[in-house]
Amino acid sequence: MIVPPRRLITLIMSFAVLFQISHASALGLMQAYEEAVQNDPAYRAAIHDNRASQEFRVIGRAALLPSVSSNYTVNYNWQDFTQNAITTQRNYESQSGGVQLRQPLINLGAVAGYRQGVSKTSQGDAQFSGESQDLIVRLVIGYADAKQAEDQLALAVAQLKAYAEQLQANERLLEKGEGTKTDLLETEARFHLAEAQVLEAQDNVIIAREALAAVIGREVTALDPLIR
Repeated sequence: MIVPPRRLITLIMSFAVLFQISHASALGLMQAYEEAVQNDPAYRAAIHDNRASQEFRVIGRAALLPSVSSNYTVNYNWQDFTQNAITTQRNYESQSGGVQLRQPLINLGAVAGYRQGVSKTSQGDAQFSGESQDLIVRLVIGYADAKQAEDQLALAVAQLKAYAEQLQANERLLEKGEGTKTDLLETEARFHLAEAQVLEAQDNVIIAREALAAVIGREVTALDPLIR
């Protein structure tokens, strides 16, 4: 008979490792959101896509703006001039420059391009807004799942400890002749079931924390409760 079971001690130690970080350093939901904004791969990609979409409006508007061009030239001239058998050499420099401004009065193609650019930019803004909301949903679900997994583990460990204490009580009663072997075996069966539930709950905590870590970009060791 296992009174108290050694495996119970091992499971409780494993449970303590999962909650080794103090409550003061536990991760809160708002802190998790701030870290998710900085580290979530899908959200970071959405930010870059949205920045790129802003250029469509700028490019479309550029086609409607006046175009300005300028030029400036410098010419050096050498000339031999002969008159009355006398040759003289003339060297001089000539300069010319100009500025040209063009503004089409009607450019339907440019107008259509601008409207298309505005439409693409608006579409990019809408997609980014959707990604922002999706991040919040994924974060809250991941946080709630991880916290629920922690609570389920705590409950499973409490039940396991209760069955271990009941095993001890049943054994004492059996030794005194006041208990039955059947009661002892039933309690032992419940203990082994609770033991399996603790192991399953431990796995669920690890899985849920890893899912949340993928959103916030770092390992999760302890969580603040959603409701104080």
